[in-house]
Amino acid sequence: QISDNAIRTIWDTCINIIQQEDGQPIQKVTLGLIGKLANLTIENGLDGDYSDLQKKMRDESFCIDLCNALVSNHKEDKSIGGGHRAQWSVGVESILKDSLSNLSPRIIFPFKRAGRSSLNFLTQHGQLLSALFQIVGRDCAIDSAKHFLSYAHELASSLPSEDQRNQVDTAAEIFSGVAQCLLNSSAEDDVQIVWTSTLLPFFEKALEKSPTSALATYSDSLRFIVRDLSPKLLLPLTEFVMHKIEKTLWQFDGYQSANGTASDGFAEQSKWVVMMCVVLIEIDTEIETMNPYVWY
Repeated sequence: QISDNAIRTIWDTCINIIQQEDGQPIQKVTLGLIGKLANLTIENGLDGDYSDLQKKMRDESFCIDLCNALVSNHKEDKSIGGGHRAQWSVGVESILKDSLSNLSPRIIFPFKRAGRSSLNFLTQHGQLLSALFQIVGRDCAIDSAKHFLSYAHELASSLPSEDQRNQVDTAAEIFSGVAQCLLNSSAEDDVQIVWTSTLLPFFEKALEKSPTSALATYSDSLRFIVRDLSPKLLLPLTEFVMHKIEKTLWQFDGYQSANGTASDGFAEQSKWVVMMCVVLIEIDTEIETMNPYVWY
């Protein structure tokens, strides 16, 4: 059995590499090691002192570095630029592939009949963040979530570039990890507060700022969040999305969206209709307590 001092040293080493090795292969491998450590920690019952990790998770600079590491962990967008392969040996590529498999345990996603909308959304990133939040505790997770969502908003608003797709995808993954942890660790009476005060404000801004091409990624992100929630816990989300759809309906006097054009209003409406489809796909109609006539 590894001593507590050795485990603490491994955590410290991983954190230093995340902050110092920007986009390098060793940083990608370290992400896999952090994921393995997090999963083993949870399996062993969260025994130990994690004050150092809590301190880092409350540090905005570390949260930003971790987000950038997740961006770099995506495959390059070959649709933009020259599409050149990374200058790494075959052995390094095999190591990186193995490290990705250690990020989080394998899960069945999606569990419903409808398949995934995006191949770029990495559930492992959301699972990794959710595991880290679970280790540091709810109070620390709430403080840390503010830093992650703040930077995720910047990633979602990134300008067109060869990194834009990966940045937008990472923003959706951060949202999924934060939301899954906060919702699962909240009492039933606090779920609405979590939705309205933290999750929905980010979701609204991110979806409005992101390009239409990112719609599939956010669709999978939302499915990842709500897949295990009961219909009652989805009520704040459902009401919010329905309100956004109703707000963008065509009117006789002409609809003017926030950007000032009717075409923008139609594009905005299409985004929220897709999100409503996600709720309808994932909602569990077999729950006995669910009213079969009124679902929102």
